Amino acid sequence: MRLQHLTVIFAIIFLPIIIITSYYIHKQVDTISLQLSYDSSLLDATYDAMSAFEINTANEDLSSVSDSLRSIIEASNNVFLTTLSTNLGYSNASKSFIQPYIPAVLYTLYDGYYIYSPSSSPVVCTDSYGQTISTDSYGVTYKGTINANGKIIGVYSFDEDRLKYPTEDSTEPDGVTSGDDPGTTFNKMEDVGIQEEFGQLLYENKDGTYSTELHSTGSNTDTLYKQSYFLKSYVAYSAEYSGTSNGKDVNVTINYSLDNFISITGKIGDVYYTKSGYLIANDLVTSINVGGTDIAWNRYSEDEITNLINSDTVVTVTLNDGTVISNQDKSDMSSTVNEDARDAVEYYAKAYMFSEWVYGNLSELQESDIDNSGLSLIIEDNSGNRTVDINYGDTLIESLIYNFNDDNDPIFSTTQNPEDLESNFATHKRNVIKNSINYNLAVAMVTYSQMSVLREYDMPVFSETDWDTILNNVSIVTFMQGFNCGLKYYNNYAIATSVNNEITVTTNEIYYVPIRQMADAVQPDGTSVPIYSDITDDYYLETAHRIDCEDLEDQQNYISFKSKEIKYDKIYDRELARYTYDHKAMLDYNCIVNSNYNFTDSSGNIIRGDGNLEETVLSLSDNKKRAYRVAVGKERNNLYKPLDYETNYGYYIYKVNTDKNSTTTVSSFNESCITRDVSEVYSVEVVLENVSNDTTNVYTDTMNLTIGGITYSVTIPTTSKSTRTVTFEINQRPTVVNNNIQIGFGGSTRATIRAIKIYYK
Repeated sequence: MRLQHLTVIFAIIFLPIIIITSYYIHKQVDTISLQLSYDSSLLDATYDAMSAFEINTANEDLSSVSDSLRSIIEASNNVFLTTLSTNLGYSNASKSFIQPYIPAVLYTLYDGYYIYSPSSSPVVCTDSYGQTISTDSYGVTYKGTINANGKIIGVYSFDEDRLKYPTEDSTEPDGVTSGDDPGTTFNKMEDVGIQEEFGQLLYENKDGTYSTELHSTGSNTDTLYKQSYFLKSYVAYSAEYSGTSNGKDVNVTINYSLDNFISITGKIGDVYYTKSGYLIANDLVTSINVGGTDIAWNRYSEDEITNLINSDTVVTVTLNDGTVISNQDKSDMSSTVNEDARDAVEYYAKAYMFSEWVYGNLSELQESDIDNSGLSLIIEDNSGNRTVDINYGDTLIESLIYNFNDDNDPIFSTTQNPEDLESNFATHKRNVIKNSINYNLAVAMVTYSQMSVLREYDMPVFSETDWDTILNNVSIVTFMQGFNCGLKYYNNYAIATSVNNEITVTTNEIYYVPIRQMADAVQPDGTSVPIYSDITDDYYLETAHRIDCEDLEDQQNYISFKSKEIKYDKIYDRELARYTYDHKAMLDYNCIVNSNYNFTDSSGNIIRGDGNLEETVLSLSDNKKRAYRVAVGKERNNLYKPLDYETNYGYYIYKVNTDKNSTTTVSSFNESCITRDVSEVYSVEVVLENVSNDTTNVYTDTMNLTIGGITYSVTIPTTSKSTRTVTFEINQRPTVVNNNIQIGFGGSTRATIRAIKIYYK
């Protein structure tokens, strides 16, 4: 065969292959280029949304309040959509153009999250003025009935041309020009037995008719739904539990947060509790001393300990690293009380009391006691012939939902530090939050796919590194799909996390400035008084560091700030009760680079944030340890927590037989009513009826209640037979340990005791 022949054969066979391969490689390059362009646009828009969120929360003192926070998030979401439209070259397009390409936007906050996603809603019948139309409106005509899933419902038409308005500017019709009037419509409805629909709101059907009930039968007369985007309701990081602990039945709901603050609602035994607080290691606080006496966790209620700390009584907290903090500690810059130390004492005292209550009541509650029955939903696809059961074992969701059934570890282990990211509490909380977010995102994505005119959406699965970022602090996660991306359709997400906001604080985002002695001032009597540097001094310029930074000088005292206070130059002045702006403190560059402070767990996984900061702090000097303890206590004590109960207590209602009447002696009522340790009782309410006294001119008398060997007395009127509640504040330590309550009256007063409500700390 001649060379010319081989050349021709090569050209015929291989040249097309080379051309096609070259074209395919070129398209792959274009695809990658478009992918990177879309990734960059999405990430930039997400960071712009986070910047808007941070700025709004930094300048809005009510940013933690739910209504204000919701408006801030909606504003942040608008920034995201606007920036994304501009980055993609659609700056003049409306928001409705870009929305179909956004399956969801997730906002993870301190104790819950929002999801912005599409949803379907029925189309309501309205006139041209936006007023809703019902079956008794003019212009509505009865057309007949249909069988909607076994129920007969009416079908109606609405013709706005039949409305008659007094003037062109009028918004209220006063009659019809022709056709049925409301009376005629009612008569026709009554003839077929659907008169109960008269006056009800009308929803549009797919064929242009209307009905009063939402229905789906697979026909053209089904209810018409429209797609709309909105911010869904706030979802808390919560889970329900049903089990046993410490010999008592437990049925509670626990709300978690990004740090170790939790709130608990439900029954433990026969007592119903609403409790909230910071969960700390049970050995972190070694003692709390009030006025020279060490106290037990159940000695005071939260309100009582707050009042003591803000009084002249000396309250001292001692921690297991040797740190001692007092509410009477003085600031080295003046003779005034150090408010930061006072806040820290309140934080550690309340956290200690709350944690001891948790360990004493829920230490045996297991992870498998969680109720995940709510994570199940049947959703029909567009054709109506397939269902997706979002539950354990389903191939579409099993990789997203964690199964707790085989986890028998205690959630609140007394041998672990709940702030350790590898503790049972931390890992369980993480899985609870992941389950909740994954489930609601999956529901949003399925809804989006059903209504999407683009293509069915495949929800990405977050990596553990992504979860570390999302759950480390307030974050925004945005999803985008559907744009033509060369050889495929674009499908990706972007994450932006925040440390500069008003609604959360993490220990590794607290920065410290040392206070130095600048000079000695000589007083008139000849004594010297040290002068210390102050962050408000005009001549003073300092760099702020993390507590574990090697460049942070070891001083006796420090000023501590959250990162946002420095980055936004926002310092709160307690004396002036307002924010000031200092423009002096600067952040050390090495301290704000996250990679400098990554930690590795026992499995070798890199953990962002302060996973081992607690262990690191223990190796620091006593001055730095104390600065860290005070700063953490101050920030957590002052952080607004939406799920923080104003009053933490439990209660049990003891019902008394209606025929049991008290007489003149204390021993007349003596029954076992207290179901907990008598030391935990802080208030008792007694419900009385038919209070009377036969003695002439006696209008009041003394009612006595004895609990724990101590008698409390109140004065009550004796001239009313109506029901009244008498409250006894139990503010002394019991001298007798029993479960009895004794009630009696002075003189010849009589009363019927209906119930006794006992409040526990």
